[in-house]
Amino acid sequence: MRYFCYFKVFPRVFHTMRNKEHAKRSLRLLTTSRIINRLHLPIKQTRTCLNTQVYRQTHTESEEDETENYPLLETEQYDQEERVKNMLFKNSDDIIIKELNNCASVEGVWRIMEKYRLKYNEEHLAQTILVLKDLQNMYSLLKPLEMNVSEEFLSNLYKYPEFNKLLSIIQECLSNFDSTHLSYILLYLYKMGISVETELMQSIATHIRDDLCKNFAIDKCSKLLRVLFSENSVRPYYVALHLIPEIFNFIGKCDSPDDFVNLTICLDTLHNLVNKDILSKYTERVENLIQTRKLKSNDHKAILGIIRFLNYPDWRYKTSILKSKCMLLLKDEITSFNVTELLTLYEVFFKNEEPGEILNEIQRSAAKFWQNCEEDNSYHLDTSLKIFSALIYFSSPLQKSQFQKDIHKFMKKCNDPEGLLQLRKIFSYVKVSDIQLCERYWDSSLQAFKENKDLATAVRLCQNYMHFNTDIDNYRHVKFEENILEFIEKEISNENSLFACELATFLGFTIVYGTSEHLLDKLLQRFEDNLMQIKAIDCLKISHSVGTACNTMNGVISKQQLTKIRALLSQRTRDILSLDKTNFSQNSILIKAAILRNDHDSVLTENFIMEFKKLPYMSSKMIENLTYIFLNTDSLIPEVINNCTEYIVNHSPYIIGFNAEKLLFICYYLAYYPINAEKFFQVVTDIIIRDQERLSSLAFLQSALSLSFFNRLPSFLVKQIFNVEFMDKLDNELANCYSKDKYSQRVRNTLMKLNRAVCLDYPEFNVPWFHEKYVRETEKRFAKFSEYQLSSRIKEHLTQIAGHPKYILENLVTPYGYHIDFVVSLNKENKIVYPESGGISRKIALILTRKYTYTRFYAHLKGKYQMKKRHLEILGYTVSILNVNEWINLLYSVERLEYLNTLICPEKVETVRVKTGR
Repeated sequence: MRYFCYFKVFPRVFHTMRNKEHAKRSLRLLTTSRIINRLHLPIKQTRTCLNTQVYRQTHTESEEDETENYPLLETEQYDQEERVKNMLFKNSDDIIIKELNNCASVEGVWRIMEKYRLKYNEEHLAQTILVLKDLQNMYSLLKPLEMNVSEEFLSNLYKYPEFNKLLSIIQECLSNFDSTHLSYILLYLYKMGISVETELMQSIATHIRDDLCKNFAIDKCSKLLRVLFSENSVRPYYVALHLIPEIFNFIGKCDSPDDFVNLTICLDTLHNLVNKDILSKYTERVENLIQTRKLKSNDHKAILGIIRFLNYPDWRYKTSILKSKCMLLLKDEITSFNVTELLTLYEVFFKNEEPGEILNEIQRSAAKFWQNCEEDNSYHLDTSLKIFSALIYFSSPLQKSQFQKDIHKFMKKCNDPEGLLQLRKIFSYVKVSDIQLCERYWDSSLQAFKENKDLATAVRLCQNYMHFNTDIDNYRHVKFEENILEFIEKEISNENSLFACELATFLGFTIVYGTSEHLLDKLLQRFEDNLMQIKAIDCLKISHSVGTACNTMNGVISKQQLTKIRALLSQRTRDILSLDKTNFSQNSILIKAAILRNDHDSVLTENFIMEFKKLPYMSSKMIENLTYIFLNTDSLIPEVINNCTEYIVNHSPYIIGFNAEKLLFICYYLAYYPINAEKFFQVVTDIIIRDQERLSSLAFLQSALSLSFFNRLPSFLVKQIFNVEFMDKLDNELANCYSKDKYSQRVRNTLMKLNRAVCLDYPEFNVPWFHEKYVRETEKRFAKFSEYQLSSRIKEHLTQIAGHPKYILENLVTPYGYHIDFVVSLNKENKIVYPESGGISRKIALILTRKYTYTRFYAHLKGKYQMKKRHLEILGYTVSILNVNEWINLLYSVERLEYLNTLICPEKVETVRVKTGR
């Protein structure tokens, strides 16, 4: 089949749409970057190179999985229970079809073809293809642990003259075929492995396309598009040009689950053309089918297709509520899912982290399949790894020690890049700290790289290594780094074409692990030359490396190079923002990038953050992103936090404990009391109690501390924490945690704060104070870092007011471990008196605060410091806040004395003064 130059098609596009405005708007995207981005055009140092024959597919992985290239929706993968041969002529009385269906070998099929050669019609030809596909599937099942089994079967088929004759007959009889039968032939020839580029496949596709233009049918169209769009180029859009308006128009007519399966497949293949209007029309139709009960829990295929389509990164967060509604329909059916259905559901759940109410069913089902894996080793390694992931993610931290043992079993089998990538994600969750196991893993990765030294493998292993080192602190595999850097050096020296994501990955790797300034300079130059092709996710990758380099300073990167990279990233951030300010998922990536490279105090980032006030939707993952941003920038935007809390209140079945805890903690951290506080605190407490076994001890303790700050800590939660059983559980978790220094310290510090809060705010619970020793140890550490110079100047002025240094207490540590910078004692006449004298009516605690103790945008003391103020008041102090920035801005001694007088007592205080010259 011949096609003229694809790019000459575009001027004719709008004349073929028959005045369908929404199709016109969608097809305009054919000439925009979304289509070109689908092709992943490589970049060179000063020009872009387009290979018109082969397009390389790469997958960008990020911690949030924001921008992966979503796979084609393979609906038939759900039909593992049903044979392919029953697709067209199930219960047929035709003797030839019956005999074909009974064939147990390829040779048997050829014998029937020869036996009935004079009676063989188009239906028999179609059924022959379906039976051969079934035999291929059976052949694959016989070798579940081997790779490329389907390709081996097809290769053997081509050795039979009968198979080649079968394909020739189909080619000759195309005009006699019913288009429905032909659509099945096209689909299953493609599934068998026959290239879409062959003359036969092109001829069949053209024939079906022409028939659909006359008599549109969504089922035939879905099969055609699935085959066409297996080719990663612009050509499929041209071939399907006349069908696209019909598909978009069919959305409003779609009225059954079966039609929705096929419609979703079509939209999935055309996702680059789906705009806001088309998506809205589609989601409204899904809502209608749910409300009218035409879409029910037993419609697995339709629902799984819908949630996968709605999970595209471009609109993932916008459609969270509808996805969760669809997934909840499946709740009672999950235990009957086959492994492919379960993993499809889990993939969507994992990337959305909702709805929480199906998590138990997912893990129970995963446990069943995992047991099968251990008993009979019946799944391929890649499938086993995914089942294991579904089982362990969101599970209790106490099970991690068992999971670490299971990882050792996988290490013996895992030696290909794909399996190693999946295994690294498991490493990250379990937080493996076994150095020998890490060495084995990266020895295997290095061997896999040496065996398959291509660009795609290098990029994936680069990303894998950087993610690994983020999760497993301070681990290095020098030989792996040397081999990767040598590969990068060759790619750059040869001026090979690179995609933007590849360039970003290589630059990020070299920033952290590079040993050659010359290589880094060349990468930086290429990065600068191709800056306009860099995406938000690429900015995130490079920013992460910049942050790592600044913290470790192990690489060869200079301060000038760091400054240049920061400037280029800031410039690219401004450019991206100028194109679209309303892409909030992209905006969150850019803000995270700025945080990672320590560039978030700029006006640009502040404007970014304020844009979230206009956020028109909410989701669990967006809440997770926002809490990360607010926590790391100290930003308080009440409107945004209220939207988050409202989402949790209105959609409590969707929320998992991890995200409920994060939002509760950020309310405490920023000292923000939400407008729907009564409902929010009750709902979030219920969610945390429901998921408490999944939460880490740190998250659970932070939840209790946050509730204590708002005086919402229930008594049963106090009893649950302050008992021997919980403390034993805590010890067990800390004994098996990956970072015994950092994590244990955070847990212990949070437990101390909670213990203190319960003792002071809830004395009726009779919880003892058991952190006295810990407080004394902390006090010694604090003494080393006190700001002596600033404190001494303040004390000098306080001494002028008090008359003698002995009237001022400095660096006092109270019972329960609070540190007070200065304490001034007043009698009933508001005179400053000696701290040990009788008749003291008030103790003024002067607390020094700095910029980091206040929130941004809506400025007030953060929760930690407000809680300290409240507790000091309970202990009998009158607390006055001495803002260090205000103090520094006072230039004259007189001003500083007046400032301190105001803090000590707003009323006129009679003191013994030295002469000030006023």
